[in-house]
Amino acid sequence: MAGEDDAILVAMLQDRGDEQETLRISSRGTSLHRELRNATGPVHRRLEAALDLQSRELSLERYRRVLAAFHGFYAPLEARFRRFGPVTPPLGFALPQRAQLLALDLVALGAPAADSHCEDMPEIATTAELAGRLYVLEGAALGGQVLARTLARRWQLTPGTGAAFFFGDGPAATKRRWALVLDWLERVASAGAGEAVAAATATFVALEHWVAAQGATR
Repeated sequence: MAGEDDAILVAMLQDRGDEQETLRISSRGTSLHRELRNATGPVHRRLEAALDLQSRELSLERYRRVLAAFHGFYAPLEARFRRFGPVTPPLGFALPQRAQLLALDLVALGAPAADSHCEDMPEIATTAELAGRLYVLEGAALGGQVLARTLARRWQLTPGTGAAFFFGDGPAATKRRWALVLDWLERVASAGAGEAVAAATATFVALEHWVAAQGATR
């Protein structure tokens, strides 16, 4: 797995077969994108190891716990995205709404909805903070494409039977969206790079602590 490529939060899912495509996408990266990727690398790898979602030992029971933990994290964070505004420069793409996909997956797998939400994140105060937090979630969506294929092979899961979150918009649309995210990062003032990096790192750390507290790690 190429865990150092792009911010693949959730599953840390790059496999060697996707490495050339990842490098092609990364070559379009911005200076802020590179700063975010480099600065968050250690906690990203730590989270990847703790979740270990590509492991052959991943059980369906723990997969359900992962989805529930993610729902408890994504729902409040996406609500913070929606409360922030106006965004300058304009995004050029819709804010993510992936908590609803997690809710659909939990229903499909007969798992209870998350009964607690992570509140260990402050409200978003600046565009730079938004950039850092958004970078984490959008990188996760990019990486989720690899895990969607793994879930299909292992348990025959589809977007309608428990893999909607990781499948997302599908490979082609997800790559197009990632290109829009990189373009937006290029337009975010470089003076806010420190804030963006701090926000991205804090998001990774908050998720790391949250999934462990929810019993979702290996």
